[in-house]
Amino acid sequence: MLLDARSNPNDSAPDWHQVWIETYPRARWSKLTDSEAESKMNVVSAGPRGVPVGKPQAITIAGKNFVLSEFEDKEPPLLKHAKIYTTICKTQLVAFIFVSNAADQIKPLEESLKSLSFSAN
Repeated sequence: MLLDARSNPNDSAPDWHQVWIETYPRARWSKLTDSEAESKMNVVSAGPRGVPVGKPQAITIAGKNFVLSEFEDKEPPLLKHAKIYTTICKTQLVAFIFVSNAADQIKPLEESLKSLSFSAN
């Protein structure tokens, strides 16, 4: 875990949201293709209660290829929404995880990815 930032310690607040950045060695899943490893990272990052919404999508942000997955977690009376973007940087899978109690609050978090800059090394 490189980053764990949340808007409020009370995760039941209607406007609660959280951002995580996690890494995992790419070599640990060496038998998988890059996109398979990125998709697996998304599932692992979503946790055991994360239910996939749709299929993973390949997208490009800041010139880098990512796999985007969406998940939901029902915690009555709440429905948590998550979008997870994973890419490979050098030898690491890097996942950007955005979670919120309101689906419309994910979009501003996602917009932050447009500011990424990756070195050529």
